Amino acid sequence: MISNKLMNIAITGSSGNLGSLIVQNMPTTSLTCIDIKMPKYELPSNANFLNYNTSDKKLSQVLKSLKINTVIHSAFTVTPIKDHQRRRTLVNDLLGTKRLFESALNAGVNHIVYISSTLAYGANINNKIEFKESDTLQAKPNFYYAFRKKLVEEEICLPFMENHSDLILTILRLSGVLGPNIHNYVTEILKWRILPFIYEGRNTKIQWLHENDFIQAVIKSVNLMKKGVFNITPNTADSFLEQRKYIPRKSILVPEKISRLMGKLMWDLNISSVPPSYLDFVRYQFTASNKKAREELKFSPKYTTKEALLSIYN
Repeated sequence: MISNKLMNIAITGSSGNLGSLIVQNMPTTSLTCIDIKMPKYELPSNANFLNYNTSDKKLSQVLKSLKINTVIHSAFTVTPIKDHQRRRTLVNDLLGTKRLFESALNAGVNHIVYISSTLAYGANINNKIEFKESDTLQAKPNFYYAFRKKLVEEEICLPFMENHSDLILTILRLSGVLGPNIHNYVTEILKWRILPFIYEGRNTKIQWLHENDFIQAVIKSVNLMKKGVFNITPNTADSFLEQRKYIPRKSILVPEKISRLMGKLMWDLNISSVPPSYLDFVRYQFTASNKKAREELKFSPKYTTKEALLSIYN
């Protein structure tokens, strides 16, 4: 194990929400920020930016010349997409991950941390109350972000882990990350003046991970270099009705059928950036246990689901 203060670390997706958090909070000798977009924030003094796609075969030589020890792979298409964009996005995410892993292997990298999501467990009527890392990923194609996370793990990450024992691969499955520095379609919805709460006799629980706990998990993963899959989730989960009570917004209860009809109409007309299939994750619980991460990564969440959610309003 190498102290992260002595490491040369490369971060893909460094201009995105999660990547930028890592760049600005990782204590290390050298950071190499890799993205196809220029960062909108000021890089720390120990960081440099490289404009590369993760599928670029030149990355192997770049990583080798910079003597990169660890690669943190956070690059992924997050923005919800229309049906006609699916194939291109799938190829980008799968091929990009595959080629990045090959580049890291050829460059002599010791450790890869891959940022995944608990959404990969899927939203299904037969879901367990709390998923463990060994449970089957069941995300469906109708919510394509979750489905792509599932495919990348199953088709790229897990075979790579089995075939290349000399390179440590850590997979972090995150619950939804919220915080004052997170800006995406989820935070956009949560900041609406009036929030529609879908309710049809269920009281589904959901987990929100605070951005500071996300950073903590990544730093511990880099330090400990543990091979395997870890759920990175808070210690608490609140139901939507509980969240309705403490969110500082007016809210209304909307029947599920109406929500689906309105959601599809708004999506089809490009009024909303949220695909209607996301409502399944409101309907069916997909909370995940962080026991393994607490025991093996010494991950200790400081924030509750409530604190993470309220942090976006501060």
